[in-house]
Amino acid sequence: MRVELDAIDDKRERRRFCTGCVRAVAVMQITTAIRASRRSGWSVRVAVLAAATAALALAVYGLARYPGLRVGGQPWFAGTLLIVVLLMYSAGALTLSQGVTRQAMIARRHGVLGGVLIAAAWLVVLEPIGPLKTWVAVPLVIALFVPAALAASTAHATRDARAATATAIWSGLVGGLLAFITWVIATYLRDGRPYDPQLLRDFHHSHAHNLAAYAVSDNLGTALSLLVLIPLITLALGSLGGRVTAND
Repeated sequence: MRVELDAIDDKRERRRFCTGCVRAVAVMQITTAIRASRRSGWSVRVAVLAAATAALALAVYGLARYPGLRVGGQPWFAGTLLIVVLLMYSAGALTLSQGVTRQAMIARRHGVLGGVLIAAAWLVVLEPIGPLKTWVAVPLVIALFVPAALAASTAHATRDARAATATAIWSGLVGGLLAFITWVIATYLRDGRPYDPQLLRDFHHSHAHNLAAYAVSDNLGTALSLLVLIPLITLALGSLGGRVTAND
C-alpha cells in the first residue's frame, strides 16, 4: 500500500486511496469478528445473559406482586446482593464465551450439560417428590458428583486443567440460573406453599402481616442461596476433579 501511495501524486486521489484502504480493513475486521463470534459461544453467552435478565425481572415482579416484601431493610440488601451476583454471572459468561479453541468449545458443551443436571438435582434435593423423599441422598450425590465428573471428562479430552475449570464455571453459571428461575417461578405460582408447621410458627412470632408474602420471602432467600452456592460448590469440586485427571 505504501508503494502504491507513493506512486499517486494527486492529493485528492491519495485521500481517496487511503479512505478505500481504511474501509477495506474495517470490513475485514468486522467480518473476522462475526465469524469468530459464530465459532465462539455466542448462543451460550446470549442464553446466560437472557437468564440473568429474567432472574432480575422475576425479583422485581415479586416486589410488585407482594408488597410485604418491601417492608424493612433486609429485602433491599437481598436485592443489592442479587444484582451483584447477576453481574458476576454476566461477566463470567462474557469472559468464557470468547474462546474459539477446541478446548473452549468442549468446556462449554460439558458445562451446559452439567448445569442442567445440577439444577435438576438441587431442585429435587430441596423439594423431593414421591419416592425420592426417602432417597433424597441420590440427587444430592448427583449434584456433587456431576461437576467433578464432567470436569474430569473435559480434562481427559483436552489434557488442559484450565478447560476443566471452565467446564466447572459454566456448570455453575447454568445450574445456578436454572435453579433460581425454576424455584422462583414455582414459588410465585403457589404463593410460597406448602406452609409447613415450622413456617407457620415463625410467621406467628414475626411482625409480618401477610402469610403468603412471608412464605415467598423465605423461598426467595433459598433461591438466592442457590444462586450463590451452586457456582462455588461446582467450581470447587470441578476444579479438583479436572486437575487430578489432567495431571494423571
